[in-house]
Amino acid sequence: MPDVKDDIDKFYTKEDVDKLMFAVFAKNTKQILIDLTKNNRSSLSFQKFSKEKIIDYLKDPVKNEKNLRDASIYMYNNSCHYRRLILYYALMPIWTYTLSLIKFDIQKAKSDAILKQYVKVSQIVDNMNLQHELPKMSITAFREDVFYGVVLETTDSFYIQKINPNICELSSIEDGVYNFAVDMSKIKEDELQLYPPEFTSMWNTYKSSGQKKQEVPSKISACFKVNEDLPYPIPMFSGTMVSLHDIEDYKQLKKARTEINNYKMVNMQIPTKDGEPTMIWDDVVDYYNQLQGAVPEGVGLAVSPMKLDSIDFENSSGLSETDEVFKTEQQFWSSTGTSPLLFGGGNKNSAASLRLSIKSDEMIVINFMKQVERWINRRLKNISGSTKFKINILPITRYNQEDMAKLYKEAATLGLPTKLKYNAVLETTSTDVEADTYLETEILKLQDKFIPLSSSYTQPSQTGRPTSESKGEDLTESGEQTKEDDQNNAR
Repeated sequence: MPDVKDDIDKFYTKEDVDKLMFAVFAKNTKQILIDLTKNNRSSLSFQKFSKEKIIDYLKDPVKNEKNLRDASIYMYNNSCHYRRLILYYALMPIWTYTLSLIKFDIQKAKSDAILKQYVKVSQIVDNMNLQHELPKMSITAFREDVFYGVVLETTDSFYIQKINPNICELSSIEDGVYNFAVDMSKIKEDELQLYPPEFTSMWNTYKSSGQKKQEVPSKISACFKVNEDLPYPIPMFSGTMVSLHDIEDYKQLKKARTEINNYKMVNMQIPTKDGEPTMIWDDVVDYYNQLQGAVPEGVGLAVSPMKLDSIDFENSSGLSETDEVFKTEQQFWSSTGTSPLLFGGGNKNSAASLRLSIKSDEMIVINFMKQVERWINRRLKNISGSTKFKINILPITRYNQEDMAKLYKEAATLGLPTKLKYNAVLETTSTDVEADTYLETEILKLQDKFIPLSSSYTQPSQTGRPTSESKGEDLTESGEQTKEDDQNNAR
């Protein structure tokens, strides 16, 4: 029986196969998005998570892994404070990088072979679209602690598909990177088309062996965990969700007090004599109905034979509801360890303390970036070729980008090999450096067209006193004397 692969190689070129794979890739991606939208309708309609429930979940986070994850998703969707907190950390990195040689022997190095492999690896990494794919993954990871995903890849396309965390669990660590297993019994056979081909093999193995949990092959696995020090998943900021309820409670109290203060009531007091009403009830009703149609909205009307008094329960602390809301918001940011100044709050306007706070936050993010770096390097090790490259995700965030640019630039002026890092901090990829340089210098020849205007900045400066050959008509009287003395001394 002929081999199908041999037939494909015989009748189709590699370009044809890539086109076919991309067509399948695009179709699956579209179907995946439709399916995820449909499935998420039920997952996002869970009940509101009360303060008491969250406290109970935190008492046993291992047992309540799913509940804490769902609570974090709920708060992310419904609390602007929680959403901004997650986005602050998740979108802090700019995911810029350089490529470096590994296992490099300078005595045996061949420049042509190294350049060829460098271009090959650069194109592979550039195809991964890290600055688009990684922020999406980071949002999920900082919100849920663990991102479970698989890679869909062709020679010119790359996509990380998120897998439902409710059917996944951490299974192993390979080369310092997490792997995860999927409960295949939770996937229907007609849904396998929504996943990479490897899932079909995993499903068949489950059917034949009865083992539900099948580990995703590491070559397509994309699994990242924010809290690496914990062996179980728990959202990084799950402990702050109780404070979110306090903010909401005080907002509701403020709203209720405002509504009460804006509400007025008119009391129609029935005249009495010796405790007996002096008006018949029908007349009272007639007057009531007449007045009811005249009072505006927000004004109540009552009828009573006695005088009514109001009793106010004032805030004994002297603080308004606005102050209490502000106070609970401050407590929330304090519980996260993040400066409220970043989000328009806080009462201490200290630039120095804010910088130190951001540096502390950057330490968390940079540690997570190193985990992603190891995952990419695990993939790069499988690229064919005797010369190997590794990726270096630079410790650059939106908050230190300018400082790091100055650092790399100063190092480059001293002769240190930081030119590629300086290009990277300007958010230029390895392929962009080579392509843009060739386009500007060889094709467009911009160096011959963009000529700076002549000025004191572009012309060499002349320093020192006039030479002995200089004419004296432009010299002052003291200058003439100095010139004459110099000539006499020369004789």
